[in-house]
Amino acid sequence: MPQRTTIHHLPDDLLARCLAPLPQEDRFTSAALVSKLFHAAAARPERLSLRIDDVSGTAAALRRLRALQPWLLSHGASLQELELCCQLWGAEAASLLDGCLLAVTGGSNGSLLRLQLNSSIDGANFSLSGWASLRCPRQLTVRVPGKLQLFISLEGACQLRRLELAARGYEVGGAARLPPSLTKLVCRYSTMWAVPKSSGNLHDLQVGNLSCLRSLTLGGFGTGEDGPVGADGPLGGLSALHALQHLALVECRHASWLPAAAPHLTSLQVLEIEHAAWSQVADSVQASLQLLPQLRGLWLNAEFDGPEVFSAAAASLSSLQWLCLLSRDGELRLPGGPWQRSLCRLVLGPEVAAASVPFLQGLARLQHVTLPWPPSMTGAGQRHWRAFFDWAAHHPSLRRLDWLPEQEGFAYEFSMSPAAANAMVQLARMRPELQAECVEDTREQEPIFKVLAEWA
Repeated sequence: MPQRTTIHHLPDDLLARCLAPLPQEDRFTSAALVSKLFHAAAARPERLSLRIDDVSGTAAALRRLRALQPWLLSHGASLQELELCCQLWGAEAASLLDGCLLAVTGGSNGSLLRLQLNSSIDGANFSLSGWASLRCPRQLTVRVPGKLQLFISLEGACQLRRLELAARGYEVGGAARLPPSLTKLVCRYSTMWAVPKSSGNLHDLQVGNLSCLRSLTLGGFGTGEDGPVGADGPLGGLSALHALQHLALVECRHASWLPAAAPHLTSLQVLEIEHAAWSQVADSVQASLQLLPQLRGLWLNAEFDGPEVFSAAAASLSSLQWLCLLSRDGELRLPGGPWQRSLCRLVLGPEVAAASVPFLQGLARLQHVTLPWPPSMTGAGQRHWRAFFDWAAHHPSLRRLDWLPEQEGFAYEFSMSPAAANAMVQLARMRPELQAECVEDTREQEPIFKVLAEWA
């Protein structure tokens, strides 16, 4: 009888790759207990996530950080992913952390693909200057509560594709340059700890030299003392980003530079406005929309001040395929226009969806509607809801209607009213081919979020 082939016959490298997607805790506490072979594969230092804090005392945490550096020097060549979360205080912790990062970036020999640093060493400045000879990783994330310093060029990091920076302030030298290989750049002000400090001269980064850049996210500009922003954007050279496909403004309080840059962003497909004060960015955004007729996706999650949110600029986007508008304003109604001929996917607050039935009736290509929270059908809007469900029952192109459960803190809670639940049941009976359901995590399942995930 021929010998049966089992998973234990897999080569060591292939078995390690099979176990790599498991969470680190599961690899070390479950998979490693299956057999000696599994133990060896699970313990390989290819993916490592470390959290060092002072829960057990500052002295013990510093000892762990000191012991980490020689380990990284010995095993850095095997590391492919490293996530390091350091929650300590003081200059000694900052110095030890710098040593650990230099050990892994200097000893990885080009194998490190992803490095993420989350530091909570308050008051300490963090410098990227020691990484001038960095050849890897392909993805680098640095989040610090203090000031992030960059005085030299990182153009030598020729494999770096995605760079995410978050800090309370930035200090940039005249020689500072980012790697031309970047396809995604995120630059945020961290407002979690305190009001952002002055940006210094972020404009010197001149992102216009990044000819491969496809996605740019700017976060927190205008929330603190980040200084004046020129017509070419807060990082400089935005009008030269002819390959840019995705632009996101997160928690920004001004975008006066956007209309000047918009005519040059000829490849832009998706514009995303997240958690912005609409009254402060509305004029700039709407002026820019008139100059971006090629947009395929528009994402708006802002503090709207009233029903007059959209002008003819948004409605004239004749190539727009999907729209995400997160608002609970029942007075907000979407206007008709050329975009009704192209829209095929909507994510709308239930209140906006119910109040915009005349707009929905003109969407001949609409196939999928998502409600980011359950409809309630209570109060004065019941008449609108009856019209909405009647529209859903008869709109020929509609194939799917779904909604997310209400989120309470960190848990989801299904909180649809009985009237809305009954309306959904009646809709399912009238149109059995229509897929109507509650989904748990739209960000993982739906096409719009997958589109955004290309740049995330």
